Amino acid sequence: MAYGEQAIAQMREAFGTVDERYQAMREAFIMREYRTARGKEFALHGFCRRLSILALTTRHVFELLPPDLDGVPKKELLDDVTIQVQAFMINAFGAMDNLAWTWCFERGLKRDNGKEIPASWVSLSPKNTFLVPTLSDDFQARLAELKEWFSIIEGYRHGLAHRIPLYIPPFAVLESKVAEYAELETKVFEALSRRSLDEMEKHQADQRALQVFHPRIMHSFEERARTIDFHPQMLTDFGLAEDLGRRMLEELDSLEQ
Repeated sequence: MAYGEQAIAQMREAFGTVDERYQAMREAFIMREYRTARGKEFALHGFCRRLSILALTTRHVFELLPPDLDGVPKKELLDDVTIQVQAFMINAFGAMDNLAWTWCFERGLKRDNGKEIPASWVSLSPKNTFLVPTLSDDFQARLAELKEWFSIIEGYRHGLAHRIPLYIPPFAVLESKVAEYAELETKVFEALSRRSLDEMEKHQADQRALQVFHPRIMHSFEERARTIDFHPQMLTDFGLAEDLGRRMLEELDSLEQ
């Protein structure tokens, strides 16, 4: 198994609360009064809808490819899980922007000349110098703590949307077994050149016995993108969306005081 027993138990416990936490957050956003139609739209049809997708895709991934799975999954299964993880990643990023847009409209943010602000100014990224300073000190401090997380998720989102889509490597070979695996690969081609199919299949079976699976995502070798264990990352990202959603509700409440 790719994870230890304690990690698996912790993930299963957290996973079991995802739907309940989503429903509680959705209700909190639905029940409040909004100042603007656009702010309400970004809150309900933006953030809440995306949070629903985060909960749904998390459930699908944990059911399709549970963290205690042993062995190398089939390609068809990995393709299905890849689609779920891609949908999760793009909506995790979008959920943050939806919260930023909600604040922008509810707070009535404008340029100094009174004109509408460009979309590129609307973000919760800690490096944002327009919107983020209008939030409370506590919220700004929390965003500063998430500087690395924002950098990683932005990189994956931009790769997914514009460059190399993220994927799940089908298998790996332990470093101690790489030479043996390469030697078997040579034998496979030698057997194929002699049309010795039985021998070729035997070597291929020996190769498969050396393959291991790590539930990780990546998107580019050339960019040296970080690989991420997606089971715990999805739970973490859902929790961060939940946390920042709760904090945004508190910010919106402060406008009425």
